Amino acid sequence: MDNIHINKRLNPKGASIGADLAPDGGSSFSKPDNTRKSKLPISGQKRLIVAVVILATVIIGLVLLSKFTKFNVLGLSQGSKYHAVFLTNGQVYFGHLKGAKSSMPILTDIYYLRLKDGGLQQQISQPAGQQPELTLSKFGTELHAPTDMMVLNRDHVLFYEYLQTDSRVVKAIIDYEASGE
Repeated sequence: MDNIHINKRLNPKGASIGADLAPDGGSSFSKPDNTRKSKLPISGQKRLIVAVVILATVIIGLVLLSKFTKFNVLGLSQGSKYHAVFLTNGQVYFGHLKGAKSSMPILTDIYYLRLKDGGLQQQISQPAGQQPELTLSKFGTELHAPTDMMVLNRDHVLFYEYLQTDSRVVKAIIDYEASGE
């Protein structure tokens, strides 16, 4: 009667030792499933995927909104790298505009319109029905030889426009630069 079965001994938690053995002698506990590669639960993975898709959709939407509408949310260029800057004194300058929203924007690689006979653009007064002959002049070729950079007072800028790559002005600028003058 002193025979004590090992299966009947109790461990400190009150469960019998050996009770966890399957009838075939193997463990009834299943082994941990190591087939999952991510430590995130499935619901966490789904949330992450949804968040990435939403973020990508918002970014693509902002890019399209900036590129194809007047709402330039991201500050993307709307065509060529050239701008037309219209000033309060009637002058229009073409070039690369930097810091357009600052109090002192800078225009470089500057060109402007000039009458074929040498007059400036605000002096245009032609009889009705006649188109004035305009030429595009490179800034810096004047008598006082200014550098090819203009610091503008934002208060004197009426507005600026992005020039399309196929505009006549941009084509004339490209032709001028290609000629090496």
